[in-house]
Order: sequence, then C-alpha cells, then structure tokens
Amino acid sequence: MKTAQNRPRQTLFSESNLTLSEAIEFFFQYARIQGRSPKTLSLYKWVFQEAQKSLGDPCLQGIHKVELRSFISSLFERGWKNTSISIVHRVLNALLNLAVREGMLSENPP
Repeated sequence: MKTAQNRPRQTLFSESNLTLSEAIEFFFQYARIQGRSPKTLSLYKWVFQEAQKSLGDPCLQGIHKVELRSFISSLFERGWKNTSISIVHRVLNALLNLAVREGMLSENPP
C-alpha cells in the first residue's frame, strides 16, 4: 500500500520554459494565498524589479549561479548595505525554491 510519503509530489508545472516574470507572478499569487502582508508584497516587488533590471526576463532554467552572483556583486558595487543585499538574496532564494517545489526547475539554480 502506498502512503503519501511514497507517492511522487504533484506539481502545477512540469519543467518548462517559464520566464522569470511568469515565475514572479506565480510567486506573488502563492505569497497572497499564504497571507503575506501588503508591506511584504511591496518588498518582494521591489526585489524583483531590481533583479529584472539586471537579469532581464530569461527562461528560469537559463538562470545560473554566475548571473545571480554577478547581480548580487553589482549591488555591493552600487553601495547597497549588507542588510538590503541579504533581503534580495533571501527573496530570490525563496522564489527559486518555490520554483523547484512546483516543478518549474529541477534544482536551485544549476
């Protein structure tokens, strides 16, 4: 008899060519359902706007650690404080972890 632990997890997506902006939209829907406050949603929006300025709107599977490191490095070069950079890192990591859980990505990120 199969238990819930033995069954493969059902996901909304198969690994696909979802773009960063599509994944962000899904993340916002998920965050709203989870009851995130308007202030938190506003913070997420700010982080994603900054990320898209640097990364553009690539396919999620096309984002690699080198691009993320370059983006984070650019924030240091622009004089951002460590606290702000840490927030950006955590929010992006949350997005990518959700993408893995929902089958948009096989891992965070290759």
